[in-house]
Amino acid sequence: MLVGKYEQNIDAKGRVNIPSKFRPTLGETFVVAVGEEKCACIYPVEEWEAFMERVNAVAAEDKAMLMRYIQQISAECTLDSQGRAVIPPQIREYAQLTKEIVVVGEHKKVEIWSLDNWKKYSEKAFDMDKISDMLKQIGI
Repeated sequence: MLVGKYEQNIDAKGRVNIPSKFRPTLGETFVVAVGEEKCACIYPVEEWEAFMERVNAVAAEDKAMLMRYIQQISAECTLDSQGRAVIPPQIREYAQLTKEIVVVGEHKKVEIWSLDNWKKYSEKAFDMDKISDMLKQIGI
């Protein structure tokens, strides 16, 4: 299950400790890509393949461009013996991952944010009145 938030550090070699609770769902091999909002995303292989199927369904004239763009900003990764994954340099640069990071479970994927970007995002995005209303709508 990919839920929870973990604050930690990324080391100088770009290694991130993947929380032990996430490892069974992610598996030994997974895909790291850039996210929509200045973060890195980690996808289990099955989720990545489902995403790529949606890309493959794009109109023929645009599909090759989109496929090439996505593939060049993504990387297949594995865990080392200590449960760490190396985030490729171009993805670290895009997501501004330098030292303090936040690893967040997002149901079907994991997001890795710089602590600064996470704080900025959280301050803007988490409207507690709206969240409370939505939770009430679904019976929570």
